[in-house]
Parts: sequence; C-alpha cells; structure tokens
Amino acid sequence: MTEPTLHVSRFRVAHIVVRTALAVAGLVAAVFYIQGHAADWDPQYARDIAERTMRFGGSYYENSVHNKGPLEPAMYQLAAVFTSFDTFWFAIAVMVVGLSLLVGFACRRVVLLFDGDPWLAWAAAGIGFVHLALSGADYAGVLYSRNMTVGLLCAAFLLVTGPGLWSGRMRRAGSVLGGAGISLGLAVQTLQPTALSAAVVGGLGLVTTWRIWLVVPRGRWQGRRVAAPLVFVGAASASFLSAPLWYLVSGSWAPFWDGWWVYGRYMSSALGRTFGEQLALGWEQFVLYSVDHIPAHLGAVGFVLAGMMRSKGLTRTQRHVQVALPLWWLAGWLEIVLTQRYSSHYFVVTSVPLMLMCAGFACHLLVLVRTSVRVPKLVGAALAYGLVVLSVLWTGGGSLRTGVSAAVSFRGVDDMVHAREVARDPRERGVQAVLDLVSKPDDPVMTWTNYPWPFLDYRRVSATRFIWKAFLMGEIYLGPTGPEYVLPGSWDLWASDVEATRPVAFLLDPIFPMPHGTPADELLARDFELLFATPKQSIALTHQAADRLRDRSADGEVQFADAAGWKQVGDTIRRQGEGVGAPLELGDMACKRLDATLAFGDTMTFRFADESDPGEYLELELAGGRALARTDDVALYNLEVPRGPSRSLSLLVGTHAAVLMVNGRVAAAMNLLPATTVSVVNAADGMTLQDVGVGRSPAGGEC
Repeated sequence: MTEPTLHVSRFRVAHIVVRTALAVAGLVAAVFYIQGHAADWDPQYARDIAERTMRFGGSYYENSVHNKGPLEPAMYQLAAVFTSFDTFWFAIAVMVVGLSLLVGFACRRVVLLFDGDPWLAWAAAGIGFVHLALSGADYAGVLYSRNMTVGLLCAAFLLVTGPGLWSGRMRRAGSVLGGAGISLGLAVQTLQPTALSAAVVGGLGLVTTWRIWLVVPRGRWQGRRVAAPLVFVGAASASFLSAPLWYLVSGSWAPFWDGWWVYGRYMSSALGRTFGEQLALGWEQFVLYSVDHIPAHLGAVGFVLAGMMRSKGLTRTQRHVQVALPLWWLAGWLEIVLTQRYSSHYFVVTSVPLMLMCAGFACHLLVLVRTSVRVPKLVGAALAYGLVVLSVLWTGGGSLRTGVSAAVSFRGVDDMVHAREVARDPRERGVQAVLDLVSKPDDPVMTWTNYPWPFLDYRRVSATRFIWKAFLMGEIYLGPTGPEYVLPGSWDLWASDVEATRPVAFLLDPIFPMPHGTPADELLARDFELLFATPKQSIALTHQAADRLRDRSADGEVQFADAAGWKQVGDTIRRQGEGVGAPLELGDMACKRLDATLAFGDTMTFRFADESDPGEYLELELAGGRALARTDDVALYNLEVPRGPSRSLSLLVGTHAAVLMVNGRVAAAMNLLPATTVSVVNAADGMTLQDVGVGRSPAGGEC
C-alpha cells in the first residue's frame, strides 16, 4: 500500500468514526431533550385516548371525541405497549427522532436528485433533522398529527423518487409503490385537508410511474402485466378506506363518523367565514409569517429562479421534482387556510416543503458554480459539519444543551420520576395522596377540565369518553361556543359511561368552574362530597369512599412505647410540659390509621422519617386553625383547617401516601413519604388526645 493510499484510508476511517460518534451523541441528546419536551397539549390528549382505550377496550372513537384518523392514538398506544408508564415519552422521543430523520433524508434526496455532491446531501439531511427535532419551532420535538402527516408525505416522496422503482425487480417495485400509496392514504385519513399535499406527492408518483408495468412473477396470474399507477392508486385508496371500512364492519361506525367527520365539520363551519374571507385571512397570515422567516422564503424563491436557469439541463424526473416542491408548499398553505387556524405548530405542513426547496436551492447554486470551482472531499466534509453546526447555532443551541445535560445527569428512570414528582405543585401532591388511598393507577376519575394533563399527572383515566368539557359544552377550538356544536346524544353517552365506570373521585379545577344545571353538576351534588379543597386543585369523593376514610369502627386500643413527657391511660394520651419535648413514637404505620379526638391543645405534628436517614423527613402539622405540609423545615403549603363541631383527628397512612383528616375532611395530605414510621411532636404547652384507636387504612387504593 502506498503512502497516499494509506493516508486516505486512515482519513476515511477517522471520518467514519467521528461521524458515527457525533451522530450517536446527537441522537441520544435529541431523545433526552424530546422526552422532556414532547408532552405538549395534543400529544397528552392522544395519550389520554390511548390509556383509556387500553383500560376499557373498544375503539378510539368509543373512548374519546377524536376528529382525526386512528393513526395518532395508535402510535401513542404502540408507545405505551412497549414501555412503562414512566418511560412512555422516551418511546415518543424515538418516534419523533425517526420522523425527523425521515424529513432529513427527504432533504438529502432532493440534493442528490439535482446532482448535488454527497457532502451537501448529508449536510441537508443533518439540517433537516435538527430543525424537526431540536429547533425552537413549536412543531419541533413533538409528535403532533401534522408531524405524522408530513412524515408520511416524505416517506412517499422518498419511495417514488428512489431507485426501488428502477431496480428491475418486480417484487421490490411493487412493494415501493404499495408503500408510497399506503403512506399517502394514511396521511389523508389522519387529516383530511392533507389531501391537497398528498395530491401533489401522488401526482409526482403518477408521472414517475406512468410508463412502468409490473409483471406478476408467480402464482395464478403469473406473467400478467399490471400498470404501476394502478398499484399506486389502489394502495392509496385501500389505505384511506381502511379505517371507515373497519369501523363499519366492526359495528362502531356511529362514534367513528361522529368524531372523524361530523365534529370535523363543526370545527370548520363554526368559524362562519366565506371562502373569500378565508383566503383574505390566509394572505394576511402568509405575509406575517414570511416576514418572520425571510431567509427560508428567499431560499424558496432562489430554488425557482435557479431551477429556471438550469431548466435546459434538467432530466425529466428533475423537472417533475422542480415543479412538485413549490406546488407542495402552496398546497400546505392552502391546507392551513382551509383549517382556518394558524396555531404555530400547524406550520410544519409548509416548513417541510420549504426546507426541501432550500436544499434544492443550495444544490442548484453548487451545480451552477461547480464548473469553475471544485470542492475537495476534505473541504466538503468540513463544510457539511460546519453547516449542521451553523443550523444548531441558528436555533440558539438551547435544545441540544438541554438534551446533553439531561443525558449526562441521567441516573435511571426511578430517580428521574422522583425528581419530577418532587418538583410538582405540593397541593397537587396532596390531592394525589387522597386519590392513592381510595383508588389505584389507571382507575377512572371524573373531571371538568379542558386540560389533558390531570389524567397523566394523577395516573388515572377519564371516566367518560368526554375527556374535555369542551365537547359537552360546544366549545370550538379558536371558535365560538354553542349547543349546536355538541354531538347528538353526548350527555346520554356521558351518563352511560359514568354508570359503566363508577368513578370514586371527582377532580375539580378552579380555572374551570362547574356550570349549574348540567348533568355533571347534578352528579357532583348528588353522589360526591368535597373532601380536600386547595386553591390549585380539589378532590371530591363519593359518599361511600368518603365514609370509608372516616370509618373507625374496626379500630382497637393500642399501647405506645413510653416517652418523656407523654402519659397514656387507656385510650387517652397526654403530654405535659412546655416547648418541644421528646416525640411519641407510633412505629410503622404502613396501611394503618390512627383516630383520636383532640381534647386539649391546638398544635401537633405527625412526622414521617426514615430511621436510617433522620435528616430526610416529611411532616403534616396542625397549628391553630391552619394545616401545613412541610419537609426539611420548608412549608409546602398552608391551608385552613376544616371546621366542625368536634376536634376529631384521623391519620391514614398507605405505602407512599398519608392523609390527615380533621372533623371528617382532609386537612393535609402528601405523597412520596420518606418512610411509614411515624412520630407525634407537640411544640406547644401540652395536648390531650382522647378516644385513641388504631385500625386498618381503607382498602381500594394503596392498601
């Protein structure tokens, strides 16, 4: 081997190693960033649908009001099946990374189609990936339905412009056509307005395959010729019709049609704009968006002009792509115009074809100047890395830094979940503690909210298919409200769901007050009672569940260990003296309850501490007319003690949660107990507890 050849070989090996290491590091950082970022509004709603469907069975449309195709909740259910509850968003992150790579490879394909150098093709792929996975765009790093549709369109684009059609192998060509058609059909099924963009990509596929014939290689029809466009269109049609036909045959047509078509029409007609008004609003939004993204739109203009300059030298396929990409971009804009909503995450449908045109423009420029300037391979590799780094810097680099930091600091799923729960609002953790004592994870719970996250935060599922109250009140997204936008029979379905699921808890949010006179308000007043109220979130339980928390009929007398300053006589415990004395050790109270009447004194604290680490503790404290939850001398919240005719106390402990009740209502509660070993501390002039008894905490939850 000569010295130059050896040098080149070493360079290639080093380049491959560096490129692989950077790619792996970038993908890992992207996964860790996205898993913490992907839980956006619609993604959480899609997960709510999937979780409820897995809990109760049936179709997605029997478990929600869903105006899109089944692909979106199916993807979220797939993630849930292959992960745990706590690692779910890692699976979604992997899916987002996959879609981002798909868009990146579509950018690469454009460069190669227009005779660009490999280094520019890989740079385009990297930039496309960075934008969809790590940029500051609202559609980046999430798995919205429109991210799915653009991914499917890119998949179809890659298939109809790839080498598979021209490989000479009929089976491979048929698979390519079938895959492209299925991708387009699923995209339109998922979001009907995507038909415009799908028509452009489909048209590109038709003109590409117009003169291709497939020969059946074996079987009864061996030797028969089938037109490639027929296979393409047939696959797309079958894919699009698969969901309607399935729900028609399976007997759940009505809920599917109500969500996919009827409610979709509500979303469109409720805004009341004529087509001319829609176009006028679309033009206004287009101007505003273009001004905010001038460089990208200049790239689109450059793509058209440079393509015209190269038009005489372009092949038939290149001309088709040169025309299709601007049409795809215009179709994306018309799709947004027809939806009449300009939420920032919608613009992924225009951004992807815009990126493809920018990649094409860069390629056109390179080809136009290549006759006089040749880019050496080493320089090309450096330029590729530089362009990708520049794209990261253009976004600010915050997402990448967040991903790297999360990956480096990762110490396991348990630690990550614990840190996330500790950072949660303490009042929500108090509600969680009450909920955990009366129900189990994935049990149904009632809510009156337009938020998707309460079910996931509390790890419960919606008791009814109406996950958001908007569907019961006729509230249209970014539109008006009225009973004409409530699907017929909604309240009857709501009532049947409540009867079937029998929830024991009703979560209440002050942001969404319960309207009087509705069936939900009547159910709350008749079957539930408010047990724990906080300014952040409140929880009401059924009368039966509340009575189980108050029931001390199985209590028995207990003798606690002697402690300085404490005296127990029968079922009465007294502490005499001033200041903080020795605590009264109650021992391990896991799945036990302590009931008493506070006959004298108004200050006492129940402390939960691990004997092996006494510095880590949690306290539920009564101080005068206030109830506090504290840890490490930091008050987590401070609430007014429920008033009543007596001073009855009940401390109910589970395995990870504890609830302190006063006068039959919850005064304080908290989850994530450091231990279930409990002691009583009195910091006042003394106290007397009468009618002291210990029993079992109620079954049905942690116990």
